[in-house]
This record gives sequence, structure tokens and C-alpha cells, in this order.
Amino acid sequence: MIDRLLPLAASEHAADFDGVLTSVHVHMAIQAVAWGLFFGYCLVRFRRRTPPRPAAALAPTLPVIAIALVILGDALLLVTTALPVWLKHAALRPSLAAPFEVRVAAEQFVWNVHYPGPDGRFGTISSALISASNPVGIDRASDGGADDIGLQERPHGAARPADRRAAHES
Repeated sequence: MIDRLLPLAASEHAADFDGVLTSVHVHMAIQAVAWGLFFGYCLVRFRRRTPPRPAAALAPTLPVIAIALVILGDALLLVTTALPVWLKHAALRPSLAAPFEVRVAAEQFVWNVHYPGPDGRFGTISSALISASNPVGIDRASDGGADDIGLQERPHGAARPADRRAAHES
């Protein structure tokens, strides 16, 4: 039932997280019904002006039992649904064991990105070498710098003046 209210899955593991979300909502609904029934019982049981005397042995343990059941249900929910999904998706994938490293320098409305070349090593950079054709300032004569790539990327919409509207905004 809750699946109708969720957005379309945008990733391959969204179904796992939606299952956890559904389990949490079912757990909350069970708790709401249980506390509602208990409240109804208390209203009926203690509706007289002179309430009955509680049993001496049961009175102090009833709140402890109720809280213990809530904690037990939460722990059960965590162990049976949330932790398995988290462990499944939090493990470092072998393809990410050696991540691809890039260097990014931000300017106003511009990202300057320095990619290593096929050798996987960064060459040295210098602010004196920055130009339109070399936005990062890569020293091509340095060790590892001959095959590096430097790009200047503008975020979407950053090049237009603030007083002009984009075509899709008209």
C-alpha cells in the first residue's frame, strides 16, 4: 500500500530501501494500534469516579513491560530489516577499492578539473602556467604531467546573465 505513495525507483537498490521503509511504517502502525487499544482499555477500566485499586504487583511493572516491548520491537526491526540492507549496500565494492582520483578547483561559476593521464599520476601545476588552453596550469614538462588533462567546466545555467530568463522559464 505504501508503494503507491513512494516515487519511482531511481536506482537498482531502491527496492531494498523501500522494503525497510515499509517495515518501519508497519511497525509504527502496530505500535499505534497497540497503544490505542491500551488507551481504550484504560478509559473503560478507570471510567468510574473512584478508580479501582491497582494490583500491587502489577502496577509498577506495567510501564516497564510496555517500554520493553517497544524497545524489543525496535531492535527486532533493526536486526531483521535495516541492518541487512545497510550491510549489503555499505560494503566497499571491488571496483571502488582503487578510486579514480581527480583534483577540482572551484571559481565563481566555473569548475577547473585536473584529471591524471593514463599513467594515473598527476603532474605539477603552477599558477604562472594558467591560460585559456591550460585552465588548471599543468606543467607539461613535469614528471607525469605530459598526459594530464585539464578542463574548465561551467555548471548548467551559469553563463547567462542574471537579468535574462532561460528558454524553459518563459
